[in-house]
Amino acid sequence: MSPKRIGITVGDPNGIGPEVVIKSLVNIRIPDGVRVRVYGPRESMRNWAHAWHVHEWDSFSESNIEWVDLPWELSWTTYGEAHARAGQWVYEMLVRAINDAQMKEIQALVTAPIIKASLAKASIRWIDHTTLLAHEFQCPAYFSLIHNKIRVMFFTSHIPLRNVPEVLNKDSLVQAMGIFARELSERFGIKNPMIGVSGINPHAGENGSLGNEEQTIISPAVREARKHFQFAHFEGPYPAETLFRVHMNGSYDGILMMYHDQGTVAMKALAFGKAVNYTMGLPIIRVSPDHGAGLDIAGKGIADPQGMTTATKLALSLL
Repeated sequence: MSPKRIGITVGDPNGIGPEVVIKSLVNIRIPDGVRVRVYGPRESMRNWAHAWHVHEWDSFSESNIEWVDLPWELSWTTYGEAHARAGQWVYEMLVRAINDAQMKEIQALVTAPIIKASLAKASIRWIDHTTLLAHEFQCPAYFSLIHNKIRVMFFTSHIPLRNVPEVLNKDSLVQAMGIFARELSERFGIKNPMIGVSGINPHAGENGSLGNEEQTIISPAVREARKHFQFAHFEGPYPAETLFRVHMNGSYDGILMMYHDQGTVAMKALAFGKAVNYTMGLPIIRVSPDHGAGLDIAGKGIADPQGMTTATKLALSLL
């Protein structure tokens, strides 16, 4: 049998991505039958490892890594700053990894943090990993955060709050609920997943007195999802804070939030650096740490690799 492969992109070189990749990989046991393919600058990674005193890197990288070598001159690095050169380089790195995934060369992808402003400076249309992956795979993709048995998926993520009601519609919500249910069933092994759905307004609209999207859009979508995806159970809409607390008590296998801060604030208060960003809906496993590019500490050799380690271990487990 051909080995399974997990691809790892090293992130923006002006952030902490390369550092957390180096530090996490040397501390992870790679299972038999799995190969690691790193997309990044082989020689610069070696130099960075020496600078950050990760002495195990040379022997580990020689015996455990397949390289897609994307050269990056150390003189180009401007730690802690967004730069068009870095944005273009990151984009090309991601496209190489995605192409390999489309060709089934890799079955899982772990992405180290990028700097969104670098992509913008390079005039890259796609602002984050999720939107790029959805475009390249031509399928819906949804941001989620996973921590142990807490699984939070987001109907929208990186859009302005004022735009959330504009994109909220029944058909799209039903689609999102179906994707969430299938992921929990097929990837996470939950036979009949129970999913809670949040409202969008305070107190889930308070019976229409604080907004009517729950009555006109979300409740009909929940009813429709129950008809279409009978292997799963859907409840809601409920106030987001109540839903999260009930989920933590074990009543749901996952919860669907309507927008970014409804769930990220609680998840990062609960498990910052321990949760994993998982993309729902893709034909491959894709994960990343729950933190950003650490611009304030980039290049200092003090970045904590726990988030990258946790993400990589989840990808290996699901693979």
